[in-house]
Amino acid sequence: MARSSRASGPVNTVKRAQLVFQALMKRQPKAKLILIHSRFRPLDRQKALKELLDDPGEAGTVAVCTQVVEAGVDVSARLLITDIAPWASLVQRFGRCNRKGEWNERGGGLVKVILPESLGDEKSAVPYSGQELQEAKKLLE
Repeated sequence: MARSSRASGPVNTVKRAQLVFQALMKRQPKAKLILIHSRFRPLDRQKALKELLDDPGEAGTVAVCTQVVEAGVDVSARLLITDIAPWASLVQRFGRCNRKGEWNERGGGLVKVILPESLGDEKSAVPYSGQELQEAKKLLE
């Protein structure tokens, strides 16, 4: 039996998290889908975090999250897809990928960073500055 896994996708805004989550829901995946962002009421956020930390099951778990899981949440994802963010935030996000070395076989602990078409555009950088994202891109390169 294959080990189940989690995929996590930290995005930079609540609106983007909601849109990504809705797009995934339309695909009706077998994996459990979880949405976690900063606008959840405390009890709802606790419930979503509990779901995130539960055993992912046979089909796995896909979590669409904002910065609320960057620090203080001991979750480990096999696959991490993230929006570009300031370097310190990226380091926190990377720390959620294959955290305990659970997936050592080929393909374990994969990270993909998504770059907007224009990093200098302040509108596409929200809630960060375009300069912060440019600096992070340079460090990634």
